[in-house]
Amino acid sequence: MTVRSWLASSMVRHFPRTPALEPRALALDAALNERFSFQVALRSDSQDPQRVQVKVSGPAGWSIRVRRVGYVPMPHHNTPIEQDDVDVEGRGHIPGFVPDPLFDEDMILLPSAETHAFWISARPGADATPGQSAINITVSAEGADETAHTAHVTLYDVHIAERTGFPITHWFYVDALIDWYKTDLFDDRFWELVAAYVRDIVQHGQDTLYVPVFTPPLDGIKRPNQLLQIERTGSDTYTFDWRDVKRYVDLAKRCGITHFEWCHFFTQWGARHAIRIYE
Repeated sequence: MTVRSWLASSMVRHFPRTPALEPRALALDAALNERFSFQVALRSDSQDPQRVQVKVSGPAGWSIRVRRVGYVPMPHHNTPIEQDDVDVEGRGHIPGFVPDPLFDEDMILLPSAETHAFWISARPGADATPGQSAINITVSAEGADETAHTAHVTLYDVHIAERTGFPITHWFYVDALIDWYKTDLFDDRFWELVAAYVRDIVQHGQDTLYVPVFTPPLDGIKRPNQLLQIERTGSDTYTFDWRDVKRYVDLAKRCGITHFEWCHFFTQWGARHAIRIYE
C-alpha cells in the first residue's frame, strides 16, 4: 500500500483528479517577520482508504500551523471559456470539487485514487536571524513507511513594514454568524463567537470592519441584525441606545481593527428604496 506525497507552493490548487507528482525540493523566500505558506499533497495507490497523518516541525520559536484542505462542489466555470484560453484555472476539473476550506486537522482518511492536500502556514520567531532554515515534514500512513520532506527557507534581513494609508475592508455580515450558530441575535454567545472571526480577518490583513448600525441593505430583505436600539417616545420622536454599537466597535478595536465602515442609508436600488430600520 503506497501513499505518494510531495511539496507544493501555495500558488497551486490540488483537485481530486490531480495526478501525483515526483517529490522535488521546495525553496521558499521570506522576510524576518513574514507569514508564508506551502502545501503537502497526497495521493494513494491503495485499493482501500488509508489513514494518513502529516507532522511538521521547524526552528525553535517559529509559529507553524497545519490544516487539511477541504473540497466544495463547483458546478461550472463562472465565465465563458475559449478553447485556447490559457488563463482558465481548473480546466478539466470543473464541474467537480475544488479546494476551499481549511480545517484544523493533521490527519485524513485518504480515499483511493484521490489527491488531497494539507496547508502549512509558518512565521519565523521573534529572534529569527537571516540565513537558511528548514521546515521538516513527515507523512505517516497505515501500512506504509514514513516519508520525509524538507522545505528550505531563506530568511532575508528585511522586515515588512505595517501598511499605512491604505485601509482594507471586506464586507462582514453578522447575520450569517447569527444564522449559522443560531444565536438569539446579539446574545452573550454571539459576542464570544464574533470576536474569533474579527481576530481571524485581522490576521489576514484586514483593518476595516463593517458596522451593522442598521441591517445592511445590500441583498434584499435580510434577517434583522441592527445594533442600534431605537424606541419611539412620541408621534415623531425617538430615543437611540448606542450601547451595542459601542460594544461592537470596542471589541473590534481590541481585536486589531483600526477603521470602520458605516451602514448605507439607501439600498443599491436607489434613494427610492429606503432601508429597513426597526424599533
